[in-house]
Amino acid sequence: MKQSSSRKVPLQLRSPETLDALSRTLRSRALADGHPDIAHKLTYVFGHAQCAECDAVFNVVEAITTRWG
Repeated sequence: MKQSSSRKVPLQLRSPETLDALSRTLRSRALADGHPDIAHKLTYVFGHAQCAECDAVFNVVEAITTRWG
């Protein structure tokens, strides 16, 4: 795989305490079903990202919905 010359900006997770009802339910279900790794990853899905080129901050779920929704 080729190395990209652009900088990488880490995703910004959303604190579990600040998740909305649906997000909290999905995370709780993953924990209850014995999938703490998925529960943790969901905090990133419901978090924010920053464009490495223009520094614009955006909501990950909205970006996914816009692209594949």
